[in-house]
This record gives sequence, C-alpha cells and structure tokens, in this order.
Amino acid sequence: MFALASPAAVYAKTDFNQPLASLCLLASVLFLIRLMQHGTTNLFIAGIFLGYAVFTRFELLPIALVAFIPLMFFSHNGASENVPSRRRIRGLLVFVVPVFAFALLNQYTNLL
Repeated sequence: MFALASPAAVYAKTDFNQPLASLCLLASVLFLIRLMQHGTTNLFIAGIFLGYAVFTRFELLPIALVAFIPLMFFSHNGASENVPSRRRIRGLLVFVVPVFAFALLNQYTNLL
C-alpha cells in the first residue's frame, strides 16, 4: 500500500545514489592513500570505485579529474622525482581506464 499510495516508488530509484556515491568516493580515497604503501593494484581498485561513483552520479566526473591530477606528479611510493615516465603513464592508465569505462557505461544507459 505504501508504494502505491505514495511517491516512494518514483523516488526509490534516485534516493539511494547519494549514499552509494559517497561510499564509493570514500573507498576510492582509501585506496589512493593505500597506494603510497602498496602497488598499482590499489590504484586499479581506486579507479573502479571512482568510476562506479561517476556511474552512480555523473556530476562527480570533475572530482575524478581532481583525483587524477596528483597522480600525474607522484609515483606510488610518494616521490615525485626519478620516476620513469613509462611507469608513471602505466599507473595513470590503470587508474583512468575504469573511470572512463564507467563514464561511457553511464552515457550508454542514459542513451537508452
């Protein structure tokens, strides 16, 4: 009766996206912080969480860009100097590919 007599059914698909996006952003930050101590696996997982946050709420894409900028200058051990450019580019791609894939999936689902 509640679902039929109130607008709960209409708002049910949009009300959960803010907590889910917040959870994904926090998980992404956690894995970016863990990146300083561990390898690029955490960078990939952070990209997946940030990509899922973008998939949940597309207006979070600028936050993904803000998270991407420090990765261009720091390596996974925190040093900004003596980092081979191939290794840095590989790390950037490991982070960007999931975010880009989820952004494309968001645009595809909005197209349907």
